[in-house]
Amino acid sequence: MYVPELKHFKDGIENKLQLINQLPEAKEVLKHALNLRDFGKTPIIIGALVQARMASTRLPGKVLLPLNGMPMLAFQIARLKKSKKLTSVAIATSMNPENKAILDLAKQLGIPAFAGSEEDVLDRFYQAAKQFKLDVIVRITGDCPLADPAVVDTVIEKFLSEKADYANNVDPPTYPDGFDVEVFTFAALERAWKEAKAQHHREHVTAFIRETEGFRKTSVQSPIELSKLRLTVDNKEDYEVIQKLVALLPQDFSMQDVLNAIETHPELTTLNAQFVRDEKYWAQVRTWRTKQ
Repeated sequence: MYVPELKHFKDGIENKLQLINQLPEAKEVLKHALNLRDFGKTPIIIGALVQARMASTRLPGKVLLPLNGMPMLAFQIARLKKSKKLTSVAIATSMNPENKAILDLAKQLGIPAFAGSEEDVLDRFYQAAKQFKLDVIVRITGDCPLADPAVVDTVIEKFLSEKADYANNVDPPTYPDGFDVEVFTFAALERAWKEAKAQHHREHVTAFIRETEGFRKTSVQSPIELSKLRLTVDNKEDYEVIQKLVALLPQDFSMQDVLNAIETHPELTTLNAQFVRDEKYWAQVRTWRTKQ
């Protein structure tokens, strides 16, 4: 569908920024317009799906633990909403009754939420993306409260500029653990949903795409190697690190602010340095490969 109205809207937007900031509906239209590859083409709906659930073997209910005066998940979502490339932010949780607390939080925050399979997370993402009519999915996990909207936008920009099926900043890992971003088309997600059979392909949403030929893939790498920094929340030691870091950071902080705080307080990195990045995923991959 040709949309000249959106081009006209963008052309005059510089003179209306103050009004735009006061009108949430107009802001959504603007963000929608800016996600056009070229004006005159159908808008691309780019939606973040935040993967979150209450169950956790190491730290149950971690996504709702308090952080800076609010649930950790709310803290993360507030940061993601500052992205200039996302059309929407939604939560993808499971139908497990204990996740009602997450669905209730979504209502309080005024954002969409989808409850799907507990174990088949690939199906959960597919059904959520289908329900929300997303063209492009940005996968963020709910244990990454420091997620930087600028990093999110960088990966989206690489995805769009290279017309990729899948883009990420985790393979190879060069960013700190906790700033992970994966971007993929609905078509790539649908293919994975139809073809993936292995357990780790169903549990880890993008594993099939990453390990299978035939997808156009690209990645964003950090200018400096930072993958050994653990800034995710998987256990109480991680949570302690994040709490102490947030107390040191300005309100609207960037990844660079985080790095600066760590440089000033290097002792923080010793609190959770013993844990391995993506340990469960790689254990499942090794098991799967021995059966091939």
